Amino acid sequence: MAIIVYDLDHTLIDADCSELWLQYLIDTGQAGTQLIEEAERQRQQYMNGTLDMQDYLKMILKTHIGQTPAEATAGIDDFIRDYVVPAIRTDALANIQQHQASGDRCVVISASVDFLVKPIAKFLGIEDAIGVQIETRAGLITGAGHEVICYQEGKVFFYTQWLREQNESAAGSWFYSDSHNDLPLLEHVDNPVAVTPDPQLLAVSDARNWQVMHWQ
Repeated sequence: MAIIVYDLDHTLIDADCSELWLQYLIDTGQAGTQLIEEAERQRQQYMNGTLDMQDYLKMILKTHIGQTPAEATAGIDDFIRDYVVPAIRTDALANIQQHQASGDRCVVISASVDFLVKPIAKFLGIEDAIGVQIETRAGLITGAGHEVICYQEGKVFFYTQWLREQNESAAGSWFYSDSHNDLPLLEHVDNPVAVTPDPQLLAVSDARNWQVMHWQ
């Protein structure tokens, strides 16, 4: 058995679940269209590797400040059905099923907020998932994240923490991702795989002889 780690956005799904969530909020009258413009600006920062995750979280969570997590995610089932399902990559599902049939343990580790990552992962058949943990005070969302964020080197932190908590070994581990922002975790596992990679990750993958896959 091996540990199989998956990125979520633009890896298992051909979209960014946070941007899909913002569109869902707009379509259901819970947010204004200006959020999409802000998301586009921050997406460019993500591609450049310069994204400030605390600023990003404030934008993603703006509509939910003062809500309980349960209130914020009241429409999660409708969201997954109408917005996420059309973006799921068939090749990703096949890969998950292949690993699980071999007895491997799969986990999603994503820089999107955990209240999106966990239910989407579960829908994909993966019980273990780690996303960005959001801060609450008196049970209400503040709009901030915890000090250590599941992004870039933070993914390695949460992955190794999860391995310890689960008493699992990293030997023979795999990580599938599309983004150069995931290089720290790709370098940490035994079997890094670039999935429909961005130009920066493709260049690194070619230079290091990493496996490259193109999922539809």
